Amino acid sequence: MADPTYTPDIIATDPVPDSEVCSITDVGCLADWFLDQVAALGLWFFEKILNGLAAVVESIPVPSWASNIGNLHIPAEIGWFAEAFQLNNGVAILVSAYTLRFIIRRIPVIG
Repeated sequence: MADPTYTPDIIATDPVPDSEVCSITDVGCLADWFLDQVAALGLWFFEKILNGLAAVVESIPVPSWASNIGNLHIPAEIGWFAEAFQLNNGVAILVSAYTLRFIIRRIPVIG
């Protein structure tokens, strides 16, 4: 049961400490601000590229053979064996192992 008199220790509306406020003559702080703005611009540009790529992919029409597929189902016998052998866990382990192998092979010193 929650205590109705509980108040959090940290309040989100705390003012910014004076040590984090920049003055106009502080070149290092202005350089940090500028680098943050360049990074934000890069992220904005990257987001626009990904949104454009998503729009291009979404505009590809569905092939006629794929629109008539309907619901595919696995027969009960195969489903029983998949559950008995825990294929869902096995496939997850194999995919993660191959992904880790791929990432490790990209490290120059190790791979």
